[in-house]
Amino acid sequence: MFTFRSVLDTLREFALSCAGSPHSRSRQLAALRKLDAHLLQDIGLTPEEVCRGDPLRALTAENRPRRAAGLEIRGPYPNR
Repeated sequence: MFTFRSVLDTLREFALSCAGSPHSRSRQLAALRKLDAHLLQDIGLTPEEVCRGDPLRALTAENRPRRAAGLEIRGPYPNR
C-alpha cells in the first residue's frame, strides 16, 4: 500500500543515490556487505541479515533497551 510517507521516502532515496550521497541506503548496505563477520557481530548484525538486506530487527524482551531508573511521584508528597 502506498502512503504519502512511502512516496516521500522513495523520492528521498532516489535523490540521495543520484547525488552519490554516503547517506543512501544502497551505499550503506554495500558498505555493510564488505565488513567481516566479527565486525558485524560487534554492531549486532549477522552476515545473513546483511545479505538479505533485512531491516532492523523488532525489539524483543532480550534486546529491548532498559528504562532509566527514576522516581515515581504519585502525589504531591511522595514520602507519606
